[in-house]
Amino acid sequence: MPDYQRMRYACNKTGEILGRVVDEFLLYLCDQEESLADEFAQKLVKYRHIVETMPEGFVSGLVAQYIAFQLFRRGGLAQKYTGHPMVLKRDAREIDFLKFQAVHPWRFVFCSVKEFLRDSFFAMTDVLTGEEFLLYSPAVATLEEEKSVSFYFLLIFFNGKCWQTYGPVAYFQALFPFDLHYFAKELRSAPVAWAEIPAVIEEDPAPFMMLWVGAEQPLIYHGKDMIVISFSAYRVEKFDAGKYASHFFIQQKDGLYRLSLKRWHRFPHHCECFYVANEQTLYLTARTERGYEKLITVLKKMGHEFPREPQSRATMVMIYLVRKILGKEVKFNPYEEYFSEEPDLSPEEEELMERVNRFCKLFTEALNSGEPFDIEKLADQAGLDYENAREVAATFQRMIERRRI
Repeated sequence: MPDYQRMRYACNKTGEILGRVVDEFLLYLCDQEESLADEFAQKLVKYRHIVETMPEGFVSGLVAQYIAFQLFRRGGLAQKYTGHPMVLKRDAREIDFLKFQAVHPWRFVFCSVKEFLRDSFFAMTDVLTGEEFLLYSPAVATLEEEKSVSFYFLLIFFNGKCWQTYGPVAYFQALFPFDLHYFAKELRSAPVAWAEIPAVIEEDPAPFMMLWVGAEQPLIYHGKDMIVISFSAYRVEKFDAGKYASHFFIQQKDGLYRLSLKRWHRFPHHCECFYVANEQTLYLTARTERGYEKLITVLKKMGHEFPREPQSRATMVMIYLVRKILGKEVKFNPYEEYFSEEPDLSPEEEELMERVNRFCKLFTEALNSGEPFDIEKLADQAGLDYENAREVAATFQRMIERRRI
């Protein structure tokens, strides 16, 4: 069994050396010669509307995090500075520390807690690669006690025994790994393979740092169905609209067909297909997971062997973040507008999101107060129906209980 007491001592000593040689010395030297703070400031200009809402000290923490990453990332500037005349004047232990870090690259990682071990040690899982690693982080320990966290965004470094965090610790209560895939594609405005997401983050971590603004945004439910928009596109060379009439309501306009799944085409599921004749492509869309599964099941009966997993999907939290951070209007299906003047989000969905947000704020405040409270009264205050409020509250409780196991 690992000696966690000895490891914690080593982690604390590493933190002390890091403070002296990186925080108090190397960051300033590197910035003076590379102008990395100015470089990062230029990156933040497009996100000024988010930066202005950050708590005091948070932005300076991000600046330090960015400079440190440029130093110690794979192929970073650290190798250049290990032989710098100013560095060679430092204590031998500090020089050895820098040389060790230079050959053990730091990296940004989205990760979740697999298991709490003890004394701020956690078994963590990289939610993008599946890699597991040992992390020491008092900050994560505090958040695990106070919040129900889905996963974290961390800059981590290796100390020879385990990994530690550097800079701000970002957390998210209602994001899924598939949301990150969607964000990367919207950021690039181009297809991004799942395996390419870490490279997108490494290329420019600034946009991913801005995801902080969605830390406590809640999941949106209608009854038992989580609102999550799914989208796929498949080549279909032969298309006979009449063949689909038993399962779909069909509309046609200039070589474009809209197929609305009967009994599943309205809120909240919105299960639809669009066939574009000149592209020979069938587009699939739904706004709940259950709805998308039903759509795939019906299409399979009609001879289409499509994968059960959608090619792209995003929760309402990520839809909000794409709009907030990237300033992009989300268009999962560009052909829907040919048949309807309705916005991508229906009025019902917009209103539901507002009510759920109000309820989650009241529910979080009630939990943090430690006083008894009535969910039905909170639901009334938020204008949310009791069943929906109970589902949202239950989701919070399940996340909390999972973290206690």
